[in-house]
Amino acid sequence: FFSSRRRHTRYGTVTGVQTCALPICQRGHSVLLLGYDAGTIHIPANAAVVIACLRQITRRSRDPVSLGGVSMGGQITRYALAWLESTGQSHPCALYFSIDTPPLGSVTSVGVQWFVREFAPVLSAAADLAWLIATPANREFLIAFLHAEDVSPDPAHLALLADFQAVGNFPKQPRCIAIASGHGRGGRFLEAGAPLLEWSGHPFAEAVLRVSGPDPNQFVAEGACYPDPGHRTKVAYVNPDSWEGVPGGQAAYIAMAAAIAQSAGYGEITLHSPRVCVVPTVSALCLAQAPDAPIPASPPSGSPFHAWATADENLNHCELSAATAEFLIREIASLPGACDP
Repeated sequence: FFSSRRRHTRYGTVTGVQTCALPICQRGHSVLLLGYDAGTIHIPANAAVVIACLRQITRRSRDPVSLGGVSMGGQITRYALAWLESTGQSHPCALYFSIDTPPLGSVTSVGVQWFVREFAPVLSAAADLAWLIATPANREFLIAFLHAEDVSPDPAHLALLADFQAVGNFPKQPRCIAIASGHGRGGRFLEAGAPLLEWSGHPFAEAVLRVSGPDPNQFVAEGACYPDPGHRTKVAYVNPDSWEGVPGGQAAYIAMAAAIAQSAGYGEITLHSPRVCVVPTVSALCLAQAPDAPIPASPPSGSPFHAWATADENLNHCELSAATAEFLIREIASLPGACDP
């Protein structure tokens, strides 16, 4: 395994590479893993780090390389490989893998976005989470972003899609596989309009968060906050896909909002659902179909992936099940051995 840490520059530089021998490497396989010091910046900006590592590996070994990433890391490595191929440059990657990476976008509940923005002036934990949601990399991920007055795809998300389109979207040279942390059976675990969190019982603050849905008269968030508790704000978001409740990798955003409310020390808090979907299974697999429809066992014609695997249940975002971990190891182990000198 190769891993790197580096200081970020405009183009990215690798300051050190460490290697360790594992059984799969002894069979002539190299797996490239990277950690990024600046994980909140423009996603393609880190691609230069991947490219620098690939060039170091090419000088050190003739082994085929498995290269990929988890969540954002899958996007960065995907862009690096696609950029190299689009510019006519070679690379040693024989297998590209993505683990709960969202090519079609990710979901941060609009209700949570409203909550942290509304309470940021008075609760520091809300301000911290609001900052993370608004970082460049996260906005590039988001299917829906709460602007001042409306909910729509962020321009950064649309720009990222254009960046990928300009380099061919996905690499064509390696075998490409995807793993979803959500299951593939279809259906949904939360219904549109269902309450997620209720905070009441105190004159200084109140809030209700709901699952988004198709009803234009159903607010996904509403409430009020000190110093003007008499002024209620509401957010309407018409979302036929009702992303929060579809199969996919999950995150405890609602539980985080509840903890922030609890830190205020007043009012009654009812947590209906601590976790919601953040990377729909269809996005992790780059599959253009309804998010609550069953997933085919194999990628259809036209998919950028040659094979994929889904979890048995909806796991935490980026979590592997025993079956998906075995799928990944099996794919890596199936690569040809070390190249002839």
